[in-house]
Amino acid sequence: MDLWLQLGNDNREKLINALIDFGIEEEGLESLKNVDFTSPIQNIYIGIPPRSIDLLTLISNLEFEEAIKKVNYFKLEEMEVPVIHYNDLILSKNTFNSLNDEADIKELQKLN
Repeated sequence: MDLWLQLGNDNREKLINALIDFGIEEEGLESLKNVDFTSPIQNIYIGIPPRSIDLLTLISNLEFEEAIKKVNYFKLEEMEVPVIHYNDLILSKNTFNSLNDEADIKELQKLN
């Protein structure tokens, strides 16, 4: 799972609190507490694939402030979860251009 976070250490703190609420032990998040979220970060990984979370504060070719205006919201239990717009998702996957991203693009294009 990828999470795109807006820049700011306040978002880092919200993320840490959400991960603790999710059940991740605070000791496991020590390295995350020292990351400066005021500067763009391409990737931070939490966990081990396939059960990992990739944290992003930067996606080349996309601006967070513009992308957030186009998100789709999906209800998950009692929360509204923002999900990146299809076109922005394809653009972001083209940017990273990994083998997994190429496979994801092919699957996404079958659905749309």
